[in-house]
Amino acid sequence: MQPFKYNCCYPPKLHMSAIKIYLTGLAIVLVISLASCNKHKASTDELCGVNRATVLVADDFTGQLAYNTEMGKWVINVAIPGTYDGLRTCIVCDDIADELKVQGLIVVFSGDLKESNGYQRPQLGGQEIYYVNPTKLKKP
Repeated sequence: MQPFKYNCCYPPKLHMSAIKIYLTGLAIVLVISLASCNKHKASTDELCGVNRATVLVADDFTGQLAYNTEMGKWVINVAIPGTYDGLRTCIVCDDIADELKVQGLIVVFSGDLKESNGYQRPQLGGQEIYYVNPTKLKKP
């Protein structure tokens, strides 16, 4: 048997089984990465549509306005009574009055809280996310 000689210009020959294992692993990684991509970016109409299920009816809920720059939407954060970390984040689907567009403003609102169906994921442990078209939105 001759000793192994390595040519500087060509790598040593691989066995076909090693190549098949490598290509199979590469294909699996590619399929998983493509399957996890969310190619469909939901529009505001889809997210705020009237066909969503109403989870809760807000009747004179008090909350704090905040502008979410990632979504380009105003949200109303409402503390959940009886919890220390519970927070209902209500994404406002309609445009709000200019005099209310103040970061941190306390408001009172009413309306149907619609399910989010996972389009927006909670950022906090006790956070619940809903969409709302307020029927009433005013300063207290």
